[in-house]
Amino acid sequence: MLPIYGTDVKQIAAAFVFDADDSLADRESKFAADYTAIMSGASAPTHAGWVNALYPIGLYVFHDPTRRAGTLEELVAPLVEAEWGDRWRDAGVYLRSHAQLDDPISKKHSEWLKAQINVTGQFLFPGDPLSLVISKRRGGGAGLSDGHFQGAESRSLVGFLEGIPW
Repeated sequence: MLPIYGTDVKQIAAAFVFDADDSLADRESKFAADYTAIMSGASAPTHAGWVNALYPIGLYVFHDPTRRAGTLEELVAPLVEAEWGDRWRDAGVYLRSHAQLDDPISKKHSEWLKAQINVTGQFLFPGDPLSLVISKRRGGGAGLSDGHFQGAESRSLVGFLEGIPW
């Protein structure tokens, strides 16, 4: 691409990953409006799709397929609960006991789930971010077991990333 930068990269692609929040269709429309300038005249991709513009551009939107809305946290929360059930329930009790009405977690369900996932994981990952709670450290160790990432959503995301139209 640009040898002046000392890289042997020959191709690039851009994968955009979002939550659907209230509506998958609204997220797709917002993406199309916000990123039309980089599409080089191509139509914007829809969920799990790619377009060939100047370089491949893809869109993946986390959502519940039945409701066509939702967030990554709504998909991950049941996995964390299955892995650490007692800690998950106790984290919920703690949050319900101490959350203030004006706290972000009291205003938006996905923020509550982020907090509950993070509090649950702090026993194993004190002070670490949410990303470490739901992933595995190099060389193994605590974290969600690989078995949790064999479901339809995980397969769909991997298929999307492997489907770059080079």
